[in-house]
Amino acid sequence: MGLHFDVLVVGGGPAGSVAALVLARGGAHVALIDKSGFPRDKACGDVIGPRGLQVLVDLQLTAPPGRDVGDMLVIGPTRRRVQLPSADGLTYPGHGTAITRSVFDAMLHAAAVESGARPFVGRAQTPLEKEGQIGGYRLSTGETLHADFVVGADGATSEVAAAAGLVDPNMVLWGFAIRTYLPQVVDLPAIVLWDQNPWQAFPG
Repeated sequence: MGLHFDVLVVGGGPAGSVAALVLARGGAHVALIDKSGFPRDKACGDVIGPRGLQVLVDLQLTAPPGRDVGDMLVIGPTRRRVQLPSADGLTYPGHGTAITRSVFDAMLHAAAVESGARPFVGRAQTPLEKEGQIGGYRLSTGETLHADFVVGADGATSEVAAAAGLVDPNMVLWGFAIRTYLPQVVDLPAIVLWDQNPWQAFPG
């Protein structure tokens, strides 16, 4: 039999947790599924951009303490340099904020749960078909969750999107991140596109 929800949100990162939070605040009975428990880390994406910070304000959430990020230097594969200025927009602040994903994602996940979303830890392993559509998932833990709607927020290699026939797994672009933290203040952060062949920088 299993449990029934209005919505299953597969993926508890920023997109999934915000979707679950908004749906739960609107009165939906929401299951929020992630393959890992929180806090958990992710090796990229520590900067929340200005528009992302405004989304938090709009959701009446307060970002955890971080380091503000303003202007940035971009060095292209031809070694040309351009400085991208950071200024206030009409609807967002003139800076981003660097916060570790282990802290930021846990804060959003907790906010979704506090708003009424029910958390589940486990991989959404087996899609359950209902009238030719995905009507739920059997988790790697053995739990069976049914829903009227399924939201796939499980990343670029989304198993939900693949199960729904929305992506071609052979066309997915893979990216890998290497990260470290150093006790060093950087006055002007830099993005360096290091491909040796001009105009061949990997998209991303």
